[in-house]
Amino acid sequence: MKALAFHNTQFDIVDHHGKPWLRANQIGLALGYADGKAIQRIYTRHKDEFTDAMTGVVNLTTPGGEQETRIFSLRGAHLLAMFSRTEMAAEFRRWVLDVLDHQPVAPAPSLTHRRWLVHFDFEGKEHVSPVAQNAFIGSPEDLLKAMTAPNGLMVSPDVLFQFIEAASKQLRHRSAWRDEQLKKALKDKKS
Repeated sequence: MKALAFHNTQFDIVDHHGKPWLRANQIGLALGYADGKAIQRIYTRHKDEFTDAMTGVVNLTTPGGEQETRIFSLRGAHLLAMFSRTEMAAEFRRWVLDVLDHQPVAPAPSLTHRRWLVHFDFEGKEHVSPVAQNAFIGSPEDLLKAMTAPNGLMVSPDVLFQFIEAASKQLRHRSAWRDEQLKKALKDKKS
């Protein structure tokens, strides 16, 4: 990854998901802050405006050993500079935009002729994952209906036998568990 420098600040680039991210303390130096905690204070005051794609905390090796370090993407660094009131802030913002203009842009994946699974996590964030063309997505009832229909589930005999073997194993396991629970209940009843 290409080295980045703004005036006298040489950034130690953190390769995060294949993109250059910058350390908070070095952004502070580039913006002209003498206090190493200035960026943290700016971030804390405005953290609701930063997304996970703009900042994160990673473990980095420092002269003092391994430490949790806040890092910012170039977009996150630009947003920090928007909140900064130093003399260097406007120039730093222009510099970040110039760096962003020279970043390679990955082509967006084609959404056509593919199947996608969209789900939301407990925080309400959307996740999109590609689904294999031969994947079956449905409820257990849908699977049973497909397996019992004359031409409903078109799989090789080997895969069909694997289904039967897995179902038999599951039934044996559940039967053994139920027998164990009944024995326990009878034993408790006698006590």
